[in-house]
Amino acid sequence: MSRSGIGTVTGAAAAGGGRPGRPPRVEGLRLRAGAELIVGVHDQPLVVSPEGLYTRLMPAAARIVASLDGTRTAADLASGVRGPAARARVDALLDELRRAGVLEGDAPALNRRERLLSRLRRKAILRLPLWRRAPGPLTAPAGPLASAGSRRVLALAGIPALLAAAVFVLTALVALGLPSSSAPWPVALVLLVQLACHEASHAVVCRALGVRIREAGVGLWLWALPVAYVDRTDSYRLRSRRGHVAIALAGPAGDLLWCGATALVALYAGGSAASAAHALLVLQVVLLCTNLNPLLPTDGFHALEAATGTTNLRHRAFAVLSALVLRVPLPVTVRALPRRRRSLYLGYAAVSAGYTLLLLCGVGFGLTQVLGGAL
Repeated sequence: MSRSGIGTVTGAAAAGGGRPGRPPRVEGLRLRAGAELIVGVHDQPLVVSPEGLYTRLMPAAARIVASLDGTRTAADLASGVRGPAARARVDALLDELRRAGVLEGDAPALNRRERLLSRLRRKAILRLPLWRRAPGPLTAPAGPLASAGSRRVLALAGIPALLAAAVFVLTALVALGLPSSSAPWPVALVLLVQLACHEASHAVVCRALGVRIREAGVGLWLWALPVAYVDRTDSYRLRSRRGHVAIALAGPAGDLLWCGATALVALYAGGSAASAAHALLVLQVVLLCTNLNPLLPTDGFHALEAATGTTNLRHRAFAVLSALVLRVPLPVTVRALPRRRRSLYLGYAAVSAGYTLLLLCGVGFGLTQVLGGAL
């Protein structure tokens, strides 16, 4: 199809050999085979590509996508759109749907700035999948947790445990102060086990809510900071806010329980075990606070995003910032937002980018100090 979104002329008429007086046959627009339009997170319309990529739609865009049955052209769609430059807005939407892989036809070519912006919009994480599907130990607990009654009982039992863990952690931090040097290998080993349990917690809650887990593994965020992940992309199909908050906070809740157990050892054990637990506790608390920082794409940010009913806040915020810096048009879904909201997105993206830059500089400085001391 052409860049304008008008269907291509086919058959003999396209070659100029059609019957005199008969208009050329024009193909209508349709979704790719396997693409689907759904209502997902926060009751928002989403279109899913055959490859499983989700694209959020504004209500007007969702109505257009719902009509893409192969019988309408771009001109037909534009005739039902109110406001100025209706055809240009419809063409821009169709171009973005082709880039998202949900609409038949070739996506229009991007210029250099637009290609750079497209790369910036992607998740800046280098992934190394360890499991393409969740292993049995992660999915086995999902059955007993699937009923609403079981989840309610688990929540009622978990809240007192989390409060008790928080009390023990605060008591230990106040009573013990800063730790002295400790053997690094036991501390690192416990942190690795805790990290695995953290991701398993996300996976278990996903399965309990009926969310498919695509893969799990490790990666480098911004190609520099090591992270572990569970791919819960299909949670976009989950409409409940509480469900999304539960998935996001499952890992931090487990981390808090680990902190509480470590605080008990640090307070009441003796000798090297208490010393190692003290050092471990400080690291655990730092990691927990980092994972709740809303300026990073953390579990805390995702929980806050879910609780407030927003979707892809960081993606849209950085789309505004990168479009301003690179001087390219805003995406259609962002362009339709009120100016005040776009200004808030721009402010969040600027603060988040500044914080991330400082974090990377701090990590780089720490590595140079460690390597310099080792050499």
